[in-house]
Amino acid sequence: MNAAPWRQVLAAIVWFGLLAWLFMAFVADWTEVNWVAAGALGAIGTGLTLPLIRTGAFRFQFRLGWSTTLPTVAKQIFVDFWIVTAALCRSVAGGQRSAGGFVARAEFPAGSADSLGTGWRAFVAVASTWSPNSYVIDINAETGNRLSHDLVPNRSSESPA
Repeated sequence: MNAAPWRQVLAAIVWFGLLAWLFMAFVADWTEVNWVAAGALGAIGTGLTLPLIRTGAFRFQFRLGWSTTLPTVAKQIFVDFWIVTAALCRSVAGGQRSAGGFVARAEFPAGSADSLGTGWRAFVAVASTWSPNSYVIDINAETGNRLSHDLVPNRSSESPA
């Protein structure tokens, strides 16, 4: 299933702009040489993604309603910062080490294998990984299993997953 030509052009423009600006953000030195390098690397990166764009490998949809979970995620970032800081202080002081590990959850609503389900899983994986205490490793669309890793076991750190 090939993407429509206008989608390919739009995707190429978005990828080029994103990669060039990302390069400039990481370099943080806005000289002419860096702008040329950003343009060159953005063009190379875009050229490498075009075959994937043509096959429809980047198909996803986003629902604005999903962003209603972001205030909870933002609050959890601060809570998890203190959880991780306390665990680090206990470890440095010679106390107990963190008993973190992999956490598998089977009840996660992974969505379907279509573009909407793909967008939902990507959103959850990115938003859940903002927490310094937990990061998502995989979300299986077929089984609904989600695998994450918690430094200090805390179910709310995995939000919104």
